[in-house]
Formats: sequence, C-alpha cells, structure tokens
Amino acid sequence: MTFSKSKKTKLHYGKEFVIMSGLTFHRPASAAFMQRIHYYYIALAGFFGLFLLLMAWHTVLSPSTRFPTALILIASVGPLLLPFRGLLHRNLKSCTWMSYLSLPYFAHGIAESYVSQSQRPYALLEVLFSLMLCFGAGLYVYKAEKA
Repeated sequence: MTFSKSKKTKLHYGKEFVIMSGLTFHRPASAAFMQRIHYYYIALAGFFGLFLLLMAWHTVLSPSTRFPTALILIASVGPLLLPFRGLLHRNLKSCTWMSYLSLPYFAHGIAESYVSQSQRPYALLEVLFSLMLCFGAGLYVYKAEKA
C-alpha cells in the first residue's frame, strides 16, 4: 500500500481512491493474481518433488533387480518431462496437461503403499507430490480462466 498526495476530490472505485484528508490510496496487485501465483508455486513444488522422488527412488533408495534402471526411469520420469517447458513458461494448456498427467502417479502411489510396506513412505510422498501438482496446476488454470 502506498499513499501519495492528491488534489482530486472525486472518489474513484477503480485503482485508487481519495481519502478525506487528500491522500490517495493505491491498491496493490489484485488478490486473485496473488492466489493464482501461489497455486503455480504449489504446482512447481509438486512437480520438482515428484521428479526428484522418482529419480531417487528408482536409482538410490530402492533400485530394481529385475529391470534395468534406465528403462524404469524412462517409463516413470519421461512422461513428466513432456509438458515441463510449458509449465515453466506458465502455459495454461501445459498446466492442464500436467494436472492430468499427475493422476497416474497418484494411482501408482496408492497401489504401491497398499502392496509394499517397505516402500510405503516413498509411495505416500508420491501421492502427496502428485496431489500438489494436480491441484496446484488445476487451480492455477481455473483462476486464470476466471480472471
């Protein structure tokens, strides 16, 4: 909030208005934009958390003995990289696709946490990050369309 002297006597309901003493009140950026950008940051945190978790899970924390690590990484992390550039540039269509793309990771995390008790903490983190990505990106797009 900033105040400045003004000689205007009218009351403006748009961007600024005049207080009785002659001070002009300038409103900061709209609250809808601030909420929207927070949803974007939640989506980014969910994406990077999911990306780093999957990379660490399949390489360091619990590598597979049946399949090659490279094949597992291509199958699990590869789809996340398709709309990644658009997500970084705040492209609404890419954010929508990223929201859709996070749902199989949610399902995988739920199934993995049910099946394997030793993998449960990693699977529940996968659920958390996929939900952050889904709702963050989805609400970012929803708020952008309402504005």
